[in-house]
Amino acid sequence: MRTVVTLALAVLVAGCSSASSTAPEERWTGHAVAVRSDAFADGAAMPKKHAARSEGDNVSPMLAWSNAPAGVEEWAVVCEERGTGRVHWVIYAIMKDARGLPEGVLHDEILTRPMGAKQGDSDAGGTGYAGPDPGSGETQRLRFIVYALKKPVDLPEGANAAELREAMKGLVIGRGEVEGTYSRP
Repeated sequence: MRTVVTLALAVLVAGCSSASSTAPEERWTGHAVAVRSDAFADGAAMPKKHAARSEGDNVSPMLAWSNAPAGVEEWAVVCEERGTGRVHWVIYAIMKDARGLPEGVLHDEILTRPMGAKQGDSDAGGTGYAGPDPGSGETQRLRFIVYALKKPVDLPEGANAAELREAMKGLVIGRGEVEGTYSRP
């Protein structure tokens, strides 16, 4: 009987640990990086200018982070829609001294502001920030997730979020996020 219970428990634990997830960082329990935006409070509505061109100006919001862990060598940011995992922005190779991103980051693959940072493709199909674009009467919740990395990722410009997450495995030493919502009447 004890062997059957032990075996059943082992199968249950193995099944739980192999569950697929598009965002393994959900289980993050390490160093917390403080993230904020001057454009919106955490969990609050984003201004219209940050919405997709169908409704707004598709301008990326300003992000700032603090409480960096010791040993950070590079930063990365992924913006994804809560509930769907749809990726709205991928930016990486952000220099270790950076403490944020300015509003209105250009849609170039290699940036001069912040210097040397690279952008990848969003699920909207282009390089750079893709603002929220909910249907009529719907709300989208965008999570801006900031990663502190202990060494630079080896990726060319244009990488997508899955490629970035794969390259970051074992390198994340801190993370934090801020969330904004956008609703269309």
